[in-house]
Order: sequence, then structure tokens, then C-alpha cells
Amino acid sequence: MTKPQCSNHVRRLSIEERLYYGRLSRDQAVTLSPEEKRRYFYSLQVKHKKLLRLEKEITRYISGNTDTTILTLIGPPGAGKSSFIENVLANRLKGTEIGQIPFITVPTPAHGSNKIPWSEMYRKILLAGGEPLVNNKRVTEVTTDKVRVRSNSMGSLSALRDAVTSMLIHRKTMILALDEVLHMLRFGNHPALMDTFKSLADETSCQILLIGSYDLFDLATTYGQVARREEIFYLGRYGSNFDEKGKPDKEANEMDVGEYRTIIGKLQDKWPLEDVPQFSALASDLMDMTLGIVGLLKEFMTQCLVLQIENGGKWNNDFVRRAMKKPYVLKKIRKEVENGEKNMRDEGFFDDTAPSFAGAIHSIRRAA
Repeated sequence: MTKPQCSNHVRRLSIEERLYYGRLSRDQAVTLSPEEKRRYFYSLQVKHKKLLRLEKEITRYISGNTDTTILTLIGPPGAGKSSFIENVLANRLKGTEIGQIPFITVPTPAHGSNKIPWSEMYRKILLAGGEPLVNNKRVTEVTTDKVRVRSNSMGSLSALRDAVTSMLIHRKTMILALDEVLHMLRFGNHPALMDTFKSLADETSCQILLIGSYDLFDLATTYGQVARREEIFYLGRYGSNFDEKGKPDKEANEMDVGEYRTIIGKLQDKWPLEDVPQFSALASDLMDMTLGIVGLLKEFMTQCLVLQIENGGKWNNDFVRRAMKKPYVLKKIRKEVENGEKNMRDEGFFDDTAPSFAGAIHSIRRAA
């Protein structure tokens, strides 16, 4: 295995680094330098029930045999949405031909202006697709007898849009994932956003995957023009189950504690130090302390690792308190998550059945 070069920031992990660290056993990880141990643990990806369920559900809609053009992935901050698209969808959708790029992911730009930054968005898409001379794109007009290029259109919004459409077609792109769509929602022009996404999908036969937090639910559900060809997916948290009466489902939440303990155990088994703290014994408390969000759990354990490394590899129980996010931060995240889940629950998103169809289903069964 070729050892990758470490950069200055733990969060900047290349694909090569993730692959390298992913192949290491715990015994090998113990021999790494302190900086590499941090990067190794940060790179770990844990498959769990909610993630596997999401993978199964979303796979049905990216097979190519569907009319669904807009996919929306919603989840609380730290749930692992970005990690899912980078490490699951990107690995599933790989090109088999030269020049083919089935999966392109782009972070949504934020510039602080009062207009939707379409030009910057199109440039990011073109760069992610490996397009050359992005700022030299021109508008072309095709008629029955000739092709005309507008001389004053170089780098214009129309030229960039045409270039994106052409690239997605020729690259045979199946999924264009736009991460952190919240940056575009703040402008409030939701119909314009959805019109553009729908048009781009229709022109290219490419599915648009929108990724973000709970604000994205309103965008996805209030625009009727694309409702028929849209599907919403939710990567949720553990310990937030409710029964039919809207009260916490004690049995389901206790089962979630068991799954959380399994997740903790998988991370604990990869601990790159000789002295391994027994986090799994605190599964119930940790699920509450991290709001049942796997990403927050991973961040907490990473901070514990950093503190233990700085302490010469020796564990101290005080690290738990020091690694936890401040109460005001957790309070803010909890409020956002609970309000978002309530909104989705009130809109019937979590309902397993459609009560209005119960009579029809009963009649079908009786007729059969």
C-alpha cells in the first residue's frame, strides 16, 4: 500500500487516503503517527441500519427504469448525507466507458449576494465533470441549415447552461448531486429553483439529487409541478420513534439503543490506541448526548481520541465531558431536528400507509 501524504487539516481527506486507511487493520493503525491516527479514525465509515435502508430505497430509483427525475435527500446535520453520496453512490455508479462520468457531486455555492448564483453553480458542475476552458463557453444556435455561435456570449449564463446540458449528455451522467442546497433556498424563489432543476433533468435524462437539511422538505413538497416525478428520502437519527398517537415509542427506541451500541462497537474495534475506552457500555447515554445522530457520535469519539493522544495514549474519563459539544450547541441542533421531524410527521411523511385507500385495498382483496 502506498502511504498518502498528510495535509494540514484532518477534514481534507482525498479518495486515495480514504482507501489507504480503509485497508488498515487496527494493529496497523496503532503504529501510525499521532496525526495519521486522527486521520485514520476520521476516515472510518460505519454501515448501520438506517444507512443500509437508505441505500436500498434510493437504489430502486437510480436503476434507470423510472420516471422519477428529482431525488431529495433530507437529514439532520451530521447524519452522514454527504458521506453517503461520496462513499456509497459514487462507488455504485462507476463509468464503464472512456469519458463516461455516471455520478457527479457538487457543493452548492454561497456568495452572500441576493441572487441565486447560477453561473457559479454551472461552473462547478462543469469543473466536476472535467470540462476544459469553462469560462470560454459560448452559446450555439442550430438551425436547419447552419450552426451559429454568438460572438458576445463567452462565459454568459446561457452559454454555461448549454455547456452543462451538453456535458451531462455526452458524459452519460446518471446522477447530478447538489449538496447543501440550503445555500440556494435562502433566496426564497423556490419555483424558479425547481423549474431549473426539472428542466435540466428533462433535457439531459439525468436525475438531480438535492441534499440538505429540513428546509429542503418545504421546497420538495410545495411545488406541485414536479411532485409526480419526485421522491424524498430521509436519513434520520436513532431514538426518535413515535407511536400512532404521537407519543415516544419506548420499544422502538430501546431497539435503537441496541443498534447504537453496535455502531459504537464497530468504531471502538478500530480504536488506534492500546488503551481502548469502553464507549459501548454508555450506549444509551451516548445516544441521548449525541441526539441519536451517528455523525455527532463519530465527531465525539474523534475528539476523545485527540484528547487521549495528547495525553500520551492514556485514557481519562474526563475526556467524555471535554469532547462533548457545548449545551447551547446541542440545544440549537435538537430544536432544529425536532422541529424538522415534527413538520415532516405532520405532513404524513412517516406514515407507512395511506388511510384513504384502506377501503379500496380491502375491496380489491375481497374481489380477489
